[in-house]
Amino acid sequence: LRKEEDPFWDPIEKEKCIGKAVLFLQSLTAQLESESNAHIFNKEGVEVGQLNVAVFPVTKDGKELEDDDIKESPEELLGTSAYYEVRILSASGLPKELSNNTFVKFKFFRCSSYTETPRVRGSTANPVFNFRKIFEESVTPTFMDYLENEVLIFEVYGEDLRATK
Repeated sequence: LRKEEDPFWDPIEKEKCIGKAVLFLQSLTAQLESESNAHIFNKEGVEVGQLNVAVFPVTKDGKELEDDDIKESPEELLGTSAYYEVRILSASGLPKELSNNTFVKFKFFRCSSYTETPRVRGSTANPVFNFRKIFEESVTPTFMDYLENEVLIFEVYGEDLRATK
């Protein structure tokens, strides 16, 4: 019986979510960066690696803020446009069987679609992404509430080696 004809054959999905990591954003309300070697947890709640990520407040042209650019209080940001650079630098300690052609995806604030890093081709438990993307946001009370109370969730994906066999 060929696999295609076998009603009980269930193929292994090639692309799998290795796990998720979170980054707290509260420091951005004071125009301070948020950096972390965030733990990656799989759907069972088991740590499966770390993700080196950061979000930096930047100028319109992507430069780090100078002291003159920093507002005295978060309320002074209301009604302005703010720019944030999301950096996904690398991952480490990923499970060997899933760490093939890895990539990371996330949604920032009200983005309707995911932003994805390019795939790191090949097999490595310690992929280097060196990904950066700048987001422009109108600073509203809703956006400030997002920074204060929400987290940025990074989903780490890889291809299952068993699926290609």
